[in-house]
Order: sequence, then structure tokens, then C-alpha cells
Amino acid sequence: MLYTLLCVLIVAILAAGSYYAAHNIATLRLNHKTLTDEHNRAVEYIQQLEDDIKQLVFERDQGQSQTAEETQRSGWENFR
Repeated sequence: MLYTLLCVLIVAILAAGSYYAAHNIATLRLNHKTLTDEHNRAVEYIQQLEDDIKQLVFERDQGQSQTAEETQRSGWENFR
């Protein structure tokens, strides 16, 4: 009788441990998928920001070069 109860207790402990492990594995997989998706969205967003920065730097440089060309006139334009 004692041997049977001990076996049932061991089986119950193993079943509870298996359920707990399966639950944790499912949770970890879901968390991994969520974090992977967030990481991919963050990488895309960072790439978009880098492209925006490159475009703004290009526009700034274009504006500065046009300003520099306008300020380098020698005055001969007034005699035309």
C-alpha cells in the first residue's frame, strides 16, 4: 500500500513538473517570437531614420553650397 502511494506521488510530481516545463517552454517561445518581431520593427525603423538623416544632410549640404555660391560673387554681375 505504501509502495503504491509512493509511486502515485512520484508520478504526480513528474506530471506537475512536466506541465510546468511545457508551460514555460510555450511562454518562452511566445516571448521569443514577440521579441524577434519587435527587434525587426526596430531595425526597420532605425533604417528609416538613417535614410531620413541622409536625406536631410544632403538637403542641408545643397543649401549650404548654394549659399556659398551666392556669396562668392565678385560684383561683375552688376555691370551686365
